[in-house]
Amino acid sequence: MTHTSTLRGEHCSELVSLLTIPVWINANGKKVKINAVLDDASTGTFLNEEVTGALGIWSHYEKVTVSVLNETLESFDIIPVKVTLEIVDGRTSMDLNVHTCPRNVTGSYKVVNWNFVQEQAAAFSFI
Repeated sequence: MTHTSTLRGEHCSELVSLLTIPVWINANGKKVKINAVLDDASTGTFLNEEVTGALGIWSHYEKVTVSVLNETLESFDIIPVKVTLEIVDGRTSMDLNVHTCPRNVTGSYKVVNWNFVQEQAAAFSFI
């Protein structure tokens, strides 16, 4: 099952849809369920620092500069880590080399209540 998350930037009225899928991330004998963003334009795999903290993963930081969702460059410290990604049904898993990223890497995007937007559109007979 995949999901579509719709985001709106603080200084931008345009809606952005992101394809996501729920997965388990495993490391150090711990397991955390997250929603992974599927980004075919990304050149790397990133994991939120809060998730790596919950998994007890710590290492040395490295400085990087990346282009983020709002097409600006962000510089931040990353930690290269190894985790196991598992599909929620448990039938498929794979080891991944990922980099941590701070929570603010996606800028000021906020999740839009898609059900509300759909109801508003239906009220105007657009759907």
